[in-house]
Amino acid sequence: MSKVALSTPLKHGLTLRSLEVFLAIVKTQSFGAAAQALSISQPSVSVHIQGLERKLGAALFSRQAGQVPKITDTGHYLLTYAQEVLNQTLALQEVVSSHKKQLRIGAQRFVTQTLLGSAFEALSGALRDVEVIVRTGTFEEVSDLYLKRQVDLAFFLTSKESPQPWAYEPINAYRLALIAHPNHPLAQEKSLSPDRLAEFSFVVAFKQSYFFKSIDQLLMSRQVKISKVSAQAEDAATLKEMVKAGMGLAFTLLHSVREEIQLGKLVEIDLDIVPMYLQLGYAKNLNHVSDEIDVLLDKMKANIEPLRYKSSDH
Repeated sequence: MSKVALSTPLKHGLTLRSLEVFLAIVKTQSFGAAAQALSISQPSVSVHIQGLERKLGAALFSRQAGQVPKITDTGHYLLTYAQEVLNQTLALQEVVSSHKKQLRIGAQRFVTQTLLGSAFEALSGALRDVEVIVRTGTFEEVSDLYLKRQVDLAFFLTSKESPQPWAYEPINAYRLALIAHPNHPLAQEKSLSPDRLAEFSFVVAFKQSYFFKSIDQLLMSRQVKISKVSAQAEDAATLKEMVKAGMGLAFTLLHSVREEIQLGKLVEIDLDIVPMYLQLGYAKNLNHVSDEIDVLLDKMKANIEPLRYKSSDH
């Protein structure tokens, strides 16, 4: 029995895909089952095997209608080689993956869901060789991740009036809006005095959260007082749904409710005060300075949508 030289068969045009097809047939003992396992057509399986046999100059299987394909002596030699090549390929992929750069991002859930979408779209082609890991949570959770150096970059919403646990750089400012269900008694009033709000119930952010404290600081700076609270929500999406259900008034970012306002599901109440803004800011982990972080920030600054407020806003 003559041996076929298989020490360097890839030089003769054998491909990893063909070797995968060959191994799938050996494992499943069927051309059809191999095709199903690899999610390709059975004719494609046959083409791969015929290509291998043509390049090696010998049959790999003994095939008879209605019988399981039997591997030939040449097939056995190829089997040993194919298993070795694919094992080495998997090992190489693991090594490459383990050395792939990572960019760890922490952000409040509201920020990730509402404000960073366009930035992530812009990043999809800019950081192909970087694994981006995004962790979300409350401000307190993101702050903890950042202070423990478990994220390289942290994004959060804050007001100028609120104390910060770290130095940060602002990216953009977003206006707060007072929203209500369209059937609310105040829905159609113009230039509403803040004093009128004392009569009505509010849906607010969870009172122990930094988000609530930031908004509360802004309201106090405008002499706006919330007297009645009907519900507390841990995230902005839940708060919005509660207002849509008619549970009360709420202050939230206009950016997060523009679509509902346009569709008539919510209304913005015209409150007679100086507009209030929350800032989107970021803080970098100085122990992890990389070009990837700068690319991300540049893309964000270029792609964050500038909001179009009412003409009275500045």
